[in-house]
Amino acid sequence: MGIRSAIVRGVRSIAIGAARAVAWAIDLGGLPLDRRVRKVLEAQRKTFEDLGCIVEDACPDFGNVNEIFLTLRTWASWTTYKDLLAQHRSQFKPDAVWDIESGAHVTGEELGRALDAAGSVDGADARVPARSTTSSSAR
Repeated sequence: MGIRSAIVRGVRSIAIGAARAVAWAIDLGGLPLDRRVRKVLEAQRKTFEDLGCIVEDACPDFGNVNEIFLTLRTWASWTTYKDLLAQHRSQFKPDAVWDIESGAHVTGEELGRALDAAGSVDGADARVPARSTTSSSAR
């Protein structure tokens, strides 16, 4: 099955009368994307428009995702592996030791902020810019 037919099947499966709006975030706000992949994806925008979808450029703010990830990962590494590290330190790579030990320094406030922010990113789809009532097919 080709990309176009998969899109058509997916859009047609939406309940009759349901809004068919698509938030178009081809590179999720600026992530690296191979030019060949970009070309394929950009060609599919018209497929959505031809099916009657409202397609608008919109992307959630992922600006602090790296900080959230690092805070939660180091904290989780510490809570999960601290005892194993204490018993078998010589068997761990230096990077793993650093990662695990960094988690010991995550404060409750930092952890709370990271968890709160992670919840906000998880619900980011609800915060993409409001869509207009017109199609973007004139682009």
